[in-house]
Amino acid sequence: MVSNKNMSQTIADMHARRELRKRALTDQLARLTDQLARMGALQVIVFGSFAEDAGFTVMLPLHSRITLLRDGDAVASAEGTELIYRATEPGAYRVEVCRKGQPWIYSNHIRLHPVK
Repeated sequence: MVSNKNMSQTIADMHARRELRKRALTDQLARLTDQLARMGALQVIVFGSFAEDAGFTVMLPLHSRITLLRDGDAVASAEGTELIYRATEPGAYRVEVCRKGQPWIYSNHIRLHPVK
């Protein structure tokens, strides 16, 4: 039979190991995020069609100035790590990102066409 003292110590050890695993995973995620940021990681998700209100979600690993352009004109901008935009017109969309006042990422264009 296990004593209450041993059981309490076993539970405390389990919690301590769980916290160590959490810290290790958090450190790994931070290193990966830093590596992605140095590579200029940018994720753009295009959703919907014009019949359903198409749009963009731009996600970045680090705080930045995000600008979404349509046919060369700025249509949306955000300061942070995410920009969400509902497209109301067809066109050639692209993303420009600046970090610390310096150009960082320029995406290729994403062409949206009206649904026929």
